[in-house]
Amino acid sequence: MCQGGLIATTGGVTVRELYACQLDIEQAENEASVIELTREWVARGSGTTVDELRSADDDLLKTKDGHQIHQALGSNDADAWTCSWRRPDETEPNLVWRVLLACGASPENSQHTRFSIRIRLERAGDEFRLVPLGHSFRAPAIVRTLLRVHHVTDSDVVVEPSYRVRRASDVAALVDMLKSPERTLPVLVVTRGPSPEHAVDAGELARQVAGLAHVEVLSTHLASLALTDAVGRDLSVWGGGLRLYWPGLALTDDPPRHRLWTRERLSHQRNIPQWFLSYLGALGAATVPEHPVVEIARAERRAQALDSGELPDWVTEYIESLEEETRSARSEVSDFHLQVSGLEDQVQDLKGQLADTRQSFNTYREHLDVKEKEDVDLEALDVAAAYRLAREEAPSNVVFLPEVDDSVAAFSSYKLPRRLYEALTAVNEVATAWADNELSTGFGEFFASRGYEYSKSNPAATAKKTRKSYQRRVDGELMTMEPHLKVDQSTSPDQCLRIYWWRDDSARRLVVGHVGRHLPD
Repeated sequence: MCQGGLIATTGGVTVRELYACQLDIEQAENEASVIELTREWVARGSGTTVDELRSADDDLLKTKDGHQIHQALGSNDADAWTCSWRRPDETEPNLVWRVLLACGASPENSQHTRFSIRIRLERAGDEFRLVPLGHSFRAPAIVRTLLRVHHVTDSDVVVEPSYRVRRASDVAALVDMLKSPERTLPVLVVTRGPSPEHAVDAGELARQVAGLAHVEVLSTHLASLALTDAVGRDLSVWGGGLRLYWPGLALTDDPPRHRLWTRERLSHQRNIPQWFLSYLGALGAATVPEHPVVEIARAERRAQALDSGELPDWVTEYIESLEEETRSARSEVSDFHLQVSGLEDQVQDLKGQLADTRQSFNTYREHLDVKEKEDVDLEALDVAAAYRLAREEAPSNVVFLPEVDDSVAAFSSYKLPRRLYEALTAVNEVATAWADNELSTGFGEFFASRGYEYSKSNPAATAKKTRKSYQRRVDGELMTMEPHLKVDQSTSPDQCLRIYWWRDDSARRLVVGHVGRHLPD
């Protein structure tokens, strides 16, 4: 994904090569089958048909939506094919996307078909505009299609467009794969945390990085333990975390080289699959070599021009110098892509450090809060202080109306402020358990277990003579407080503590409207 920043749009220059992927396909009937699948993908995306593309070989095909497609078949090899597909961006007219495709025999193994795809964002036109760059892209579906239809391996392991589940008994094979010196693709290992769900959508992750990485999912904590036993804790992953293992893993490697994302870090990172697509796609752009058929096609075109005798000697020399400059520029661009990927890696590290720092700060703050509460002498509190402390500790689903402040102030002569604090704490606890669906008993049994009497209803709350005393406005509507906690019994009015609230079942909240003396019967 390419997001953020500013770009001056002018000329036909590549802004950034965002993605590149290479597949060496085994056991394909012939290269033409790969070409036909790729043509179908281009046809769907450009609004053309396969027949139109097939008939337009060696000719530029333009569509009404501004797509431009140019294909070429190798003259010496009918199964060699290249395609340049250029389409305008949907939102910014001075930006275009270019997809470069190539198919042909692999130079290392003539029985294999090499497929490559590159995605570039380019500037178009002569108009200068300084605009924000806010574009995103998804992994090309053709890569997943080819992986499903054909056979691609990496170090004798099938490259799949989906994730592979590993149980404890499968970890030995996983470790062999991680340590294999022939492995060329990174491996992303996803683990399960305390809850049944994974912190990362492994299916979406596998779709985005198909052809760029293997995605392995450890199904249980026993599998994580088995991996830890095999590679050591410093190189392992567990508890809902994710680890990226680069090719060439050795058990003596510096652990930070193989990046670890803890469950906590993942919770602070938005859209993990998209981030890995951007990161690994940029690395692919820097490391995937030019397809041999592209180089061959360029050489053939040059030879044809020279044979025609139409080019003077100085043009031939100029072309040679341009080709040398192009090779040098490609090398520099690859270095820049690697630097960008390294910077993105550093940014990710800094984000993780920031998340860790925030977590440490929150933990420290919680520690200070607990310490301050432990240092509070509840016996020394007055009524107002006991109320404020309990209110500060209240969960978000306990709401105190402004009228409560007045009722507490009128109850300032209450002799047991600590009991007021403890009663309000009990209300906080029942509200939390209720909201979390952890209240196995009713409100009455919960309060009874803490030594309080509770009443769900109150005739005085609906009686014509007294009902106004029990009514409070909540979100603009008049509500009646019937549920209440009876803290003291058989005592004078100024020492008879009651807590009244309205129970909002839809929002799972308790709206407290009175803390103080018994309301009139």
